[in-house]
Amino acid sequence: MRPAGHRLTVLELQVASLFAIHPQSVAKVSQFLLVVCRQKNNKAVFPKTSEEWQEIAYNIETRWNFPNCGGSIDGKHLRIVKPANSGSYFFNYKDYHSIVLMALVNADYEFIYVNVGCNGRVSDGGVLEYTKFYDKLIEKKLNLPSNDVTKHNLNFVFVADDAFALHENILKPFPGNNLTKEESIFNYRLSRVRRTVENAFGILANRFRVFHTPINMQPDKIDKIVLAACALHNFLRRSKTSYITRNDVDTEIIDTGDIIRGDWRAERPLDNLQPGYGRNASREAKENRSEELLKRNMNINISKTKVLTTRQGKELKKISEGRHIDQVQAFEYLGIQIQEDGTMDEEMKEILLKASNLYHTIKTYREKK
Repeated sequence: MRPAGHRLTVLELQVASLFAIHPQSVAKVSQFLLVVCRQKNNKAVFPKTSEEWQEIAYNIETRWNFPNCGGSIDGKHLRIVKPANSGSYFFNYKDYHSIVLMALVNADYEFIYVNVGCNGRVSDGGVLEYTKFYDKLIEKKLNLPSNDVTKHNLNFVFVADDAFALHENILKPFPGNNLTKEESIFNYRLSRVRRTVENAFGILANRFRVFHTPINMQPDKIDKIVLAACALHNFLRRSKTSYITRNDVDTEIIDTGDIIRGDWRAERPLDNLQPGYGRNASREAKENRSEELLKRNMNINISKTKVLTTRQGKELKKISEGRHIDQVQAFEYLGIQIQEDGTMDEEMKEILLKASNLYHTIKTYREKK
């Protein structure tokens, strides 16, 4: 039981509600968290072996078509009430006091690494360099898969945005607007993976409303609250199928490339890190990204591409990357078959045939009854 007069935090009240525990019976979040983390289905832990990293990469490639990737890195500013006698130590570029939550997220929107507590005043692009994750990355102690076992013998990488420096194991988009076709495709595929960490942060803040207002606690206690929320997020993601719904995350319409934005984006309580412009990348890092571009096959899939023209007698140049593209008389798009004369006669015939078959099936069933 809580001591008399103890005031429960918003997160502790949410924990009580989620697990049907009386608010006054909720132990300290850190103690409760130990029980949560020991549950068998809370398996999202930091990888320790090459095989575990490869399992994460397999899931990312299967879902987002981006091989050799160990997750998406990003950071957010968490609003806090200025601690006593802290001066401008926590004051950030957005003109409020904050601490930074840095995280690595897998394909299932689960946190596999979290670092919290860096003061908001620190240059955003350098926040990652204050983490144990970065220390181990530089010292090559993360046990990442070697190039001998990766696809195309490329470096095993993590994806990030412009707030982070390019690194041999950290990829970010090509900058600027005058991009080649291959660079644009590379940026598109990388952005699909990056959206996992954006959505994870958004869902976290949407589920735990403590992040919607400045947190009025001592920094060390804030760290525990944030870590508890991240662990509970993982636990609920694994154990409660309704925790994340289709509307909660960004959804891409593959045929058009349009993005249906997740519900959390309507509020966006967490601010992004400031882009790290002017951060010079090493020659090796730039060469690695260029090699990624060449070997990741950022070209049109000729075997799945066809040409159709609705102007009769019109012949098109059907060459891409020096290879021939078949011109067809009909093509199915968004489930509808379009013909070269601009009509859908064949499509209508097929629909009528299906309707006729269904009618006779129902008629036969009723006659038997």
